[in-house]
Amino acid sequence: MSKTRKFIGDEGGVVTTEFVAIMPFFLFFFAFFVDTCMVYFTYSDMYATARDTARRMSTEQLETMDEVRDYVAERLLPHSLRYHLSADPMAGDIDVIITANVFESALFGALLTRFVGETMSARATVRREPSW
Repeated sequence: MSKTRKFIGDEGGVVTTEFVAIMPFFLFFFAFFVDTCMVYFTYSDMYATARDTARRMSTEQLETMDEVRDYVAERLLPHSLRYHLSADPMAGDIDVIITANVFESALFGALLTRFVGETMSARATVRREPSW
């Protein structure tokens, strides 16, 4: 039997070759999954914070913009996230908008921004409660 036929018939190392071929796809999928979870968690927290802030503003628990900023800063996770806050405590309808960069909320930010865009925004609008 020639050396070529013997080499072609040898199945040693097949598992290693398959592992090396499949592993990069698995790692990419895992990184994409982790990024998606992190961004969803951050967006969910942004929305909950915007909704709770608007509710507190409508019942006059937060009356000044400084109080609103402090409340949002202590509630929003991760605390290192840079965000933009838009709210008017004196308006009839309370409208709170929190905008953050997707790149900062994900572990592998460049991976996910190609699919969902650069920024995410959470908005909550609540009617002001009447004063009795």
